[in-house]
Amino acid sequence: MSERILLEIPLTDESSDLDLAQAMKNLRLAAEGFKEGNYYQILINTRNAVFNHLTEKIQGSNSQARILKPNIVNLCLSKCPEYDMKIYKEILKEIGAVTVSLVNILSQFIHKDQDNIIKIPLENDLEVIYYSISLGLLKQIENCPTQLIIHGLNV
Repeated sequence: MSERILLEIPLTDESSDLDLAQAMKNLRLAAEGFKEGNYYQILINTRNAVFNHLTEKIQGSNSQARILKPNIVNLCLSKCPEYDMKIYKEILKEIGAVTVSLVNILSQFIHKDQDNIIKIPLENDLEVIYYSISLGLLKQIENCPTQLIIHGLNV
C-alpha cells in the first residue's frame, strides 16, 4: 500500500487585495476542473490567476518580462516583521521569479492573452503548476493556513 500526504489549501476570495481575491477565485475554479477532468478549465483559470492577477509586465519594458505585482509584494511585506524585511524582500523576489517561470510554462500550452489551447498538457504538468501557485505562492502571500495530513493524522 502506498502512503499519501494530503494538503488542504483553503482558497477563499476574501482578501483585502482585489488581485489576490481574483487569483484565488480562479484557482478555486481550476480545482473544480481537476475534479471534473476538464483540462481547459484548469488551463484557463490557472493562466488567468498567474497572468492577470499575480504578475504584470515590467513597466517601460519592450520585452515580455513580467514581475510579481507590487501590490501583491506589498501585501506580503506588510505581514512580515520589520527586522526581517530585507530577507522577505529577497524571498519575494525569488517567489516572483518562480511565478514568472510558471507563466512561461503555461504559455507552452495556452496563449497568454487568448483562450486558445496550443497543446493539452499532461495532468502532472497541470498539477505542478497549480500546486506551485496555490501552495507556494499563496501560502507566502496570504499566510493561508494549510493543514498537512499524514496517514489521517493532523500534523
